[in-house]
Amino acid sequence: MSTRRDPVTAYVAALEKTLRGPRRATDRLVTDIREGLTDTTDAYLAEGLSRHEAADRAVRDFGPVRELAAVCQRELTLAQARETARAAAVSVPLLLACWFLARGAVGGAAAPVALLAVLALLLAAVVPALTTGPLARRLPAPRALPRLVAWASTAVGTGMGAAVLGLGVAVCLTGEWALTVPALALAAASHVVMGGAARGSRRCLVVR
Repeated sequence: MSTRRDPVTAYVAALEKTLRGPRRATDRLVTDIREGLTDTTDAYLAEGLSRHEAADRAVRDFGPVRELAAVCQRELTLAQARETARAAAVSVPLLLACWFLARGAVGGAAAPVALLAVLALLLAAVVPALTTGPLARRLPAPRALPRLVAWASTAVGTGMGAAVLGLGVAVCLTGEWALTVPALALAAASHVVMGGAARGSRRCLVVR
């Protein structure tokens, strides 16, 4: 009984281990590549090669994992940028509500939250426009876009983390529980939403 590992299985496993991006997009891309390898293997089987020889030749046709991963990662990095933009879109109303409540409790000290809301709104509006739709068909997405998205989303997430701490202090100093506690909860929710998206974007940058 042969103990040799199937070349297609090994190739796909190595590729999947290398890629970083949204789970659904990654699974879809890996599935497409696996199906392509299977079809190529079947074509070589029809020519009379053995199963292992056919699979090995199919893998060679697809090229080194590193080269294919570089192409795939570009697509997944843009997909992660879109995921981050969607997270920013969810965060915008949370941030605006947080700013409104915090403004009533701490006045002008709530201004940074409004700035974070503007930054999140820009992410939510600009990234999809540059990566999907008519504009994306006319112009390629800027190569620096994923990096800008990663660090802008990190700024929003970190800023809201700081806002959570600041609002916690404000509760103790002002006693404005009715306004400050809901604002704190909204800031925490925004931090969670943007923090996860920002981590995903930064992970994509590491393997590019």
